[in-house]
Amino acid sequence: MSNLINALSNFVPPASGAQVGTTNLAPAADQGAEFKAILQQKLAEGGSSVRFSKHAVERLQDRQIDLSSDDLNRIAEATDMVQAKGAREALMMMGNVNLIVSVANRTVVTAMQPAEKAVYTNIDTAIHLGGLVNNET
Repeated sequence: MSNLINALSNFVPPASGAQVGTTNLAPAADQGAEFKAILQQKLAEGGSSVRFSKHAVERLQDRQIDLSSDDLNRIAEATDMVQAKGAREALMMMGNVNLIVSVANRTVVTAMQPAEKAVYTNIDTAIHLGGLVNNET
């Protein structure tokens, strides 16, 4: 688990236009290994970074949500977009997961499942990113 946390805390998406192939057909047991392999690949490629706090990684693992490389790229791109608009703390809604991102630190602080009734505090921006690539709902 500490390797996954270390990998997520240093995630770096590929440069714009780079193509990364992933499959949605991996059995559930293999998705964690695929997720880890994708993260290691991203670390080696360089680009603007988005990190995941230990808390966010634990929440994603607890809820068995694996983010694809496309999901991670969308989070990084959304962080760039809201940062350009002057956001400090953003709610990013992606299918079956909502993320709170500290834009200044470029860190996903926590992850939660959407609820019919929910109150999100201490955010100044919200962005809807559509569904997750591997876990589309």
